[in-house]
Amino acid sequence: MDKIKLLTDEAAAVSTRMDAVRAIECPDADAVAARDLELETLSRRADEITKSLDFEHRVAESQKSLRSVVDRCTPAPAKAEPAVRIEAIPFRGKLRAYKNERDAHTVGQWLKASYAGDAEARQWCHDNGIEVRTMSEASNSAGGALVPDVMVAQLIRLVDTYSVWASSMQQVPMASDTVIFPKRVSGVTANWTGENAEISTSDPAVNQVQLVASKLTVGTKVSNEVLADSAIALGDFVTEEFATAIAAKLEAAAVAGDGTSTYGGVYGLKNKIGSASVHTTGSGRDTWEELTAADFLGALGKLPRYALNGARWYISSVGFALAMQRLDMAAGGRVSVEGGTGLSFAGFPVEITDQTHATDTDFTNEIIAYFGRPDLAGMFGLRSAFATRVSTERYVEYDQTLFTGVARGTMVWHSVGDSSTAGAVVAIKGNS
Repeated sequence: MDKIKLLTDEAAAVSTRMDAVRAIECPDADAVAARDLELETLSRRADEITKSLDFEHRVAESQKSLRSVVDRCTPAPAKAEPAVRIEAIPFRGKLRAYKNERDAHTVGQWLKASYAGDAEARQWCHDNGIEVRTMSEASNSAGGALVPDVMVAQLIRLVDTYSVWASSMQQVPMASDTVIFPKRVSGVTANWTGENAEISTSDPAVNQVQLVASKLTVGTKVSNEVLADSAIALGDFVTEEFATAIAAKLEAAAVAGDGTSTYGGVYGLKNKIGSASVHTTGSGRDTWEELTAADFLGALGKLPRYALNGARWYISSVGFALAMQRLDMAAGGRVSVEGGTGLSFAGFPVEITDQTHATDTDFTNEIIAYFGRPDLAGMFGLRSAFATRVSTERYVEYDQTLFTGVARGTMVWHSVGDSSTAGAVVAIKGNS
């Protein structure tokens, strides 16, 4: 410890003790003598501390002056050679997942550094603040969530783009594998009450929506030539493949899920929707070309008033073209085909999904389209952020590297009607 600091602390302690001794009351001569003796001892020590402090300060000043002289006489250090900066190799291909080469290059360099052991890629990540660490399951500190932010953000954006249903449902965080959310079924009842009459009371009805997370995985093989040559192509390819694969599974589960492991335990809209939420087309109208405006307006009329604001149509591209646009154009409408306004029909936006009838064939007794508010009818819960794993041995005989991705979540439809009341999403069903 600094000698000046020690002496200063001791000086403060001596001063405090001198104040305390001087305040002592002395009832007799012996007490006075004892007090005076201690004060004399403290005074001598104070003088010694003062001298020592003066000496230490002089030494410090001399040392400071000497260092100043040495610094003035020391030659300036030789100029260091500039560090070599590793830049992205110009990319002439067309990006699919990313809008700019920099983001794709960042993800590619991280993949090469993390899994291929590429020294230049590791240096690039270090220079650009990208942490590189061996991944391990469910541990942030060990690297379980160290996928670069730019990759996670792009995966989420692409999944939202490719997965109509997951992005349309209510997004809820899951702090544990099983989460229970309260859901309002009905509220209290108001009554007209006469003067001096008892006020009637009622209780709101509430039930629970339970989300149980399942594991969704995806994997893709990458040629080791691609892994070594082009960081941009690698980052773009892996991100695009992961996003499209995840979105496809989410789409299938949201609509066709039957509660089995094939769909992560999810019961889809097709198997969950109540009969009161299904509008059947007119007799004999079981192809797109046979549908009339009444078949769509019937579904619109079934949707409860609370779900109309913000409602959307969900239909395949074939159905939109052969039914909705056909009807719109026949009536002289322009909205559904006018550039820059997005797809719409009967005054409501249209979302294209391949999970409804997607061919120009008979659809007797088949649900062909949906209309409503998925965010009021269902919940999509994400338990853990996206993480990646790699295997350099799995396809070694093909000179390929296996990349896998893992996410955990689920989806639940909770307000899609029953046999007597329509829910926040209604469906159109073909008739024979």
